[in-house]
Amino acid sequence: MSRLCHLSVIACILCGCSFDPPPGVTPPAPGKQWQAAHAGASSSVPVVASTAPSMVGEHVDLPSSVSLGELLDYALKTNPLTSSSWYHARAAYADVGVARASYFPRIDVGLEGERSRRYSNVGVNGNTVYNKRGGSYAALDYMLFDFGGREARIDQAQQALIAANYGHNAAVEQVVLQLQRSYCQYVALRFLVKSFVVGVKDAEVNLDAAQNRRSAGVATIADVLQARTALSRAQYSLQSAQGQMAAVRGAVLTAAGLKPSAPIDIAEVSFSELPTEGVNDEVETLIAQAEANNPELASGKARVATANEHVRVVRSQGYPVIGLGARVDRWNYVGGTSSDDYTATLGLTFPLFTGFSYSYELEKAKAEAARAASDYRLLEDERMLAVWTDYYAYKTAAQQIKTTADMFASAQQSYDVALGRYKEGVGSILDLLSAQSALEESRATQVKSYADWYLSLAQLRFDIGTLAAEPLALVATAQPTQMNLLQEKK
Repeated sequence: MSRLCHLSVIACILCGCSFDPPPGVTPPAPGKQWQAAHAGASSSVPVVASTAPSMVGEHVDLPSSVSLGELLDYALKTNPLTSSSWYHARAAYADVGVARASYFPRIDVGLEGERSRRYSNVGVNGNTVYNKRGGSYAALDYMLFDFGGREARIDQAQQALIAANYGHNAAVEQVVLQLQRSYCQYVALRFLVKSFVVGVKDAEVNLDAAQNRRSAGVATIADVLQARTALSRAQYSLQSAQGQMAAVRGAVLTAAGLKPSAPIDIAEVSFSELPTEGVNDEVETLIAQAEANNPELASGKARVATANEHVRVVRSQGYPVIGLGARVDRWNYVGGTSSDDYTATLGLTFPLFTGFSYSYELEKAKAEAARAASDYRLLEDERMLAVWTDYYAYKTAAQQIKTTADMFASAQQSYDVALGRYKEGVGSILDLLSAQSALEESRATQVKSYADWYLSLAQLRFDIGTLAAEPLALVATAQPTQMNLLQEKK
């Protein structure tokens, strides 16, 4: 009886245990990326302590004015995309534990009761014997050998865990990119609003000049009407930009996991003189970095390895399984007697015929592995092309910043000359309004060039796989100084 009790206690302890992933096996939190312990880990799980997502679904107070860094921190901790991928990684770790359980014996304990009736015709009238007994049992089953199937299942689960971990990293990068896109668009629109405010002031100056000339008798009402039309057009552009800015502000807050109506002001960041040589590597170097760092590619590699391990799992099902079994029964009979039964077995099971299902399962597994490899090659081609395209978009945007700066300087000089000529009475209103229109267009184009530079840099870093590692690089400019196009008119 003591042996049975010991087995029962051991089984209860094993069943009641729960295990948290050790450090490095899964991402440490929904808002943080998983870091492999060493590069090139493919056959084993690289060994961040896992903690519960303390901020997932919780309200976190933010200051009335928030920076991009604060928005990113909040978004990564509350965004459902990162929390979903985090839980997926933890579930994948649990699958590894399930696969590894086959290295341990299975112990079952239970209680049994039995009542039987046996009739015997021995003798003249025969007799009936009734028997009642109750007892407990402990059974142990252990698989000794299955020709590599157990190891293949563990390797398959480990590769699926690696794929889930890198999938979480990709989710983090996606959240960062989405927020930075909205944030850059908002900053650009805010500067565009300021540029249109300057444009309205320019139009008001033009209108005053036209009215003064008409009062002096050297201009007609047509000049005043054209100047007033130009002012209305400038006001219309300002109102449109203000509406777009309000809409994009809601998109920024939504991307950060907040309500669009949240009473939070987004801290202003000046478009300084940008470090337009922020990425100095050649495109071939960046493509190589993407192959090493892009989490989507790393997850794709792990999915290919998972499919290959599944082929091993299915193939092992066609081989014998050698198992060991043991059972202890303790019976107590009516009348006070008892008995102990001990059984030990060593068995071999061989799937002699499965209705051809084994052949089809193996063929299916091989096809799925080939498909996973093809999907990875397609993904790799897409990512490499994206880096190539992003690189030249970034280089073009950097050049356009310089071009639009020259364009604005020329347009500003042209407008100043046209305004001076008109005030002196030697220029026409059409020349002045044309110069004003060119100046407004150059302002908007310069703002767009700055936004394009920021956005192209973010997209390039996303496709390389380094965006989340440098989330604040887009605003890490020099001292915040206003662009010339936003200088207040005196």
